[in-house]
Amino acid sequence: MAKILRSEIYLLRFPLDIRLPWGTEKYRNHILVKIRTTETEGVGEGTPFYTHAYNSHALGIKIAKTIQGQKLPDALEALSKIQERLVQNRIVDYGILLAFETAILDALSKASGFVMAKELGKIYRKKIPATGTVYLAPISEMVRFAKYWTSQGITHLKIKVTGNEDIDCKIVKQIREAVGPRIALRIDANQAYEKAEKAAKTLRKLEEHGIIIAEQPIRWRDWDGLRKLRKMTNIKIMVDESVWKPSDIDLIATKKVADVVNFHPPKFGCLSVTRKLIEKALDLGLEYVIGGAVMSGVGVSAYMHLVASLREIQYPSEEIGLFNIRGYDIIKKPIGLTRGCLKLPTAGGLGVELDNSAVKRYQLEFNPSEFRVLLTRMAYSSYSALPWWFKNRFRFPFNIVRQFIS
Repeated sequence: MAKILRSEIYLLRFPLDIRLPWGTEKYRNHILVKIRTTETEGVGEGTPFYTHAYNSHALGIKIAKTIQGQKLPDALEALSKIQERLVQNRIVDYGILLAFETAILDALSKASGFVMAKELGKIYRKKIPATGTVYLAPISEMVRFAKYWTSQGITHLKIKVTGNEDIDCKIVKQIREAVGPRIALRIDANQAYEKAEKAAKTLRKLEEHGIIIAEQPIRWRDWDGLRKLRKMTNIKIMVDESVWKPSDIDLIATKKVADVVNFHPPKFGCLSVTRKLIEKALDLGLEYVIGGAVMSGVGVSAYMHLVASLREIQYPSEEIGLFNIRGYDIIKKPIGLTRGCLKLPTAGGLGVELDNSAVKRYQLEFNPSEFRVLLTRMAYSSYSALPWWFKNRFRFPFNIVRQFIS
């Protein structure tokens, strides 16, 4: 059995320039992990959701030391124990765990001669239906993007909205008129409506345009508001920002605050953990969708293998990757859309090959001992330990601070 010789951790910064309700996201940091074994190599990708990539890198160094010299199955078990220990302490960033597990599974499945989906379970599908996301922009441009996605065969659109009733109604109305009645539309407010009453007023108007789901319409920890909102509209309520850790799935079901959960694997760490949580959500009567984080082809392929291994999918996957959204990637053969679907790579393991020159182009160079890096790590670590009510109230100011120190 192959043993891990060494692990390499890269921080990548991908230019994005996408507009969201709280502002423009000019770039996004990702973590790339490469492991070298006595027989083959593996690669994986993750994104930091609740912390900075510097913190992810520091945790990754500890993980790399723990699994070095271990057989691949033993490394998977060690990774699982690390995640269990972290979950018991507090909310942390699990994106680095996702990157490591994906890299290990990639190497393990290559050594076995299988595609990675078989390491997760059984292959139920080789074509993964995709969702097209329409980011905020002038309405005419949003309409153009919606029409572009449907021209690629996509039948499910996720529309970012502003939280302003008049603007959002115009956006949805014009997109509906442009794409026709057969395209499924949902909105993502990223908490922009804040309160249930305000959200309900807008959602009632959006019902006439056939909106099927409203994602995170109000504040992430307003359980009473979310529960009330479900009774005030015929549109299904999806939670995203409300999900911080694995145990939140039970909480959401118990409190009856949502119909659908947006599962972002980096929030839950290992793909195997995400898969089990999805099965739990289904048992609890919740629907689900696999969320997107604008991943490179490495992450896109991992998400595809996850979706391929799931017996039941209810909505098209959101993760369609940098290549389909921004036209560039770090793998040699980017995964493009074909009739609204992504075709599962079947070359063994993840089925993708890194373009090392592209990795170097987007690599974020930094000195772990630099004061700015240490300050950033300290700020994020301190923030993650704060009670949820403080984060809910002071999240926006913290976003400003983190842009300054990063």
